[in-house]
Amino acid sequence: MNSKGLVKVEMQERSDLVNGCKIWPIGSGKGGVGKSFITANLGLALAEILSKGEERVVLFDADLGGGNLHTCFGMKNPPFTVQDFISKRKENLSQIMLETPLPNLKLISGTSGVLSVANPRYGDKMRLLNHFNDLEADYLLLDLSAGSSYNTIDFLSLSSEAIVITTPEPAALLASYGFIRNALYRKLMRFLHKQPLILPLIVEAMNRNGRWKVGICGQLIEAIGKVDQEVARQTLDFVINFKVYLILNMVRNRRDINVGEKFRLVTKKYLHCDLCYLGHVVWDERVRKAARRMSPLVFEYPHSTASRCIYLLAQKLLTEGQQGANRKLFQACLEMASEG
Repeated sequence: MNSKGLVKVEMQERSDLVNGCKIWPIGSGKGGVGKSFITANLGLALAEILSKGEERVVLFDADLGGGNLHTCFGMKNPPFTVQDFISKRKENLSQIMLETPLPNLKLISGTSGVLSVANPRYGDKMRLLNHFNDLEADYLLLDLSAGSSYNTIDFLSLSSEAIVITTPEPAALLASYGFIRNALYRKLMRFLHKQPLILPLIVEAMNRNGRWKVGICGQLIEAIGKVDQEVARQTLDFVINFKVYLILNMVRNRRDINVGEKFRLVTKKYLHCDLCYLGHVVWDERVRKAARRMSPLVFEYPHSTASRCIYLLAQKLLTEGQQGANRKLFQACLEMASEG
């Protein structure tokens, strides 16, 4: 078994920086949890915090066929959408960027009800993904479609980190766990695509009717180790470096808040990935009022409890991201020292 072929794929999957741009895909296991609302307001909060340093934030509506992120900024019919890029009416993504209330925040809008955009050809999708390399941005937030479709996983593969939005309701939590599990296993399929003896093991691990309990990542790594110990070591390293930030939305009480920590422990136990409970956004009737006005909450009601939650999340996300970058730099220095 040749495990050397893993190195190139590993670097492609793990990088959460594209040309110095930090990428955060934002997903959810099901619709109706407030993902686009949090993406829009989190982007605004980040841009406001970063404005003194002139750092640039870009929001990309990656729900290609059902985009609605633009409505959070009061746009009913945006002048440009990703359809203009996919159809090649525009040559690059910078030509379809839309202005927002903050000069250092730009929006790339999705579209709705266009079959060719919702299900782009492989070449069109790869062209889109490759053009992220040319974006003039320091932070890129991807508002993914709900669930774990192939398009969603393709966007997730751009980063070793992801943000998952859920509510404290059991159905949403189960869907979120399934989303993280499916995302992890599909990323592993990409990571190990040159290992023909290993791929069937991943398929077996994903199979609800298989011999293993669904979602027990330790059993999968143990099975891989029986085939190739080095591949198993790299697989475990890959898994524990998949960092997920969890945000609980529509929280009403302390019991709801504690759900986040319980979810973190369960995910760590069964999937082994690095899940950070970033925080929560409280239930606030002003969220609904802002949505009806098609205006961001942090602009309409900047002093509301929910807005304060979002600003806190933005600050924590920046802090966690910097700590993660420092850890990676430290590890790289250790590796170079050992090679020397």
